[in-house]
Amino acid sequence: MSLAENSVAGMPAPALAAHARVRPAWLVPALVGVLAAAVAWWASAPYIVGVFHDDGVYLLLAKAIATGRGFEYLQLPGSPAATHYPPLYPLALAAVWRILPGFPENIPAMLALNAVCIGIAALGLHQLLRRWFGWRDETAALTVLAAFLNVPILTLATALMSEPLFLACLPPVLLAAQGALDRDDRRAALVAGVAIGALMLVRTHALALLGAAVCLLLARRHWRRAALLGAAAVLVQLPWLVWSRLAAPVVADPLQGTYGAYAWFFEEGWRAGGITLLAATVRTNLHELWLLLGDRVWGGLGRVAGIGVALLLVGLLMLGAWRAARRTPLLVLFLVMYFAIVVVLSCAPYRYAWGVWPLLVALAVLGGEELLRRAPGRPWQLAAIVMTGLPLAAIARTEMVGMRSAAWAQPAHNASRAIAPLIEWIRRNTPADATVLVEGGEIATLFTGRRAAPPAPFTAMEYIVPLTAADHRRGLASMLDAVPAQYVVTLHPGIQAAARGLSTLRLVDSLPGAQMFEVRR
Repeated sequence: MSLAENSVAGMPAPALAAHARVRPAWLVPALVGVLAAAVAWWASAPYIVGVFHDDGVYLLLAKAIATGRGFEYLQLPGSPAATHYPPLYPLALAAVWRILPGFPENIPAMLALNAVCIGIAALGLHQLLRRWFGWRDETAALTVLAAFLNVPILTLATALMSEPLFLACLPPVLLAAQGALDRDDRRAALVAGVAIGALMLVRTHALALLGAAVCLLLARRHWRRAALLGAAAVLVQLPWLVWSRLAAPVVADPLQGTYGAYAWFFEEGWRAGGITLLAATVRTNLHELWLLLGDRVWGGLGRVAGIGVALLLVGLLMLGAWRAARRTPLLVLFLVMYFAIVVVLSCAPYRYAWGVWPLLVALAVLGGEELLRRAPGRPWQLAAIVMTGLPLAAIARTEMVGMRSAAWAQPAHNASRAIAPLIEWIRRNTPADATVLVEGGEIATLFTGRRAAPPAPFTAMEYIVPLTAADHRRGLASMLDAVPAQYVVTLHPGIQAAARGLSTLRLVDSLPGAQMFEVRR
């Protein structure tokens, strides 16, 4: 035995443990966070902000705040109050705008903020998995990297969307809410309520976490803690809720569906379709969620094999949720309530599902671990490995294909290619003080300075029932009545046909797929 071996062998047990632990406890989670942030930053590139609508609104709100205008829609005539979008993400972007006010040169800095948020989110999920499920650093790290280094998360991270900030805040808020459940401590309930209320100011969907925490406290007969947590969350929300109710001027009625408060949108949908519309929306969104899940696994597998693998993935998610519910029912109930909100919304659920995609990946891995743990013998263990490995391998294959083609950048690229000629036409052919009805109005305001609004209202009913020619005519006419526009510029064939049928509009130019009209008032 060597001198070194003798010296180690002679150490007391505590000293030997300290000697063996040469890796600091913070090293692995820090590396996970840095790597996730670095990949998100690498994947990002300046793009035409506004191609996803919400990203343009967020940036215009940030500009309004940073330049002292307040929380208002700069793109709309009259600059009405922005009551639709929670304020914390625009405030974060406004801080960047104040430091780097030059646009569009400041877009990379805005995207860097998203990359930092992704790194913080990865670090937070790593800590959450270690604390709740007792995973080793390496297992948690591999799961977190798989959960964040994928096309859905990179798509969100490389656009100015609020999901990266939501993901960064979610793990500590989940831990705070769990603390309120685990400890008979009123202070913990207050802290959790404040944290959840703040998270709702990033994305309103955090209402699901408030509902989950309060329901679990009530189920355990912790009435006072439930009341304290709920009251704290409402108090944090109260200034925003009061301002949203009283702020003026309000957006015109045809613009309410796109820019107004959520309450107006739901009320209008209920009046138009009631329970029939709700049932149709739920069916449509459940089908879309199934297609979203299938999109991650069955590429190249064929329909039958792809459906089988997708069903295996659903099974892993359910098994993972069952195991997670034994340790932290809060997480599972939050996700159930979150998707309950998603399926009743009259809009495509992809972005909302991607907003919690890392949690779903973690549940699938947890389900695979549980399946392997419960396999009674070697043949069953082999079957469990196959059942776990097939969907995970299919997801890995899909992600490799997406990474090679930079699939996260394709939606912005395709939308930019379609809208860019219209924006250039507006810049060249309309006065600087003009107001234009155009798809992608936020882009028009950001890159040309013109006021802009969409050429048609957005309603809950049209998510389910296709608009007719008469609907397009009424929608365009109502928008022209509400918005003092001088031009209508549109890519939509239905709106083009409606515009040609209105005597107040005169066709003045056209581009491939697009038509431009002058308004005669």
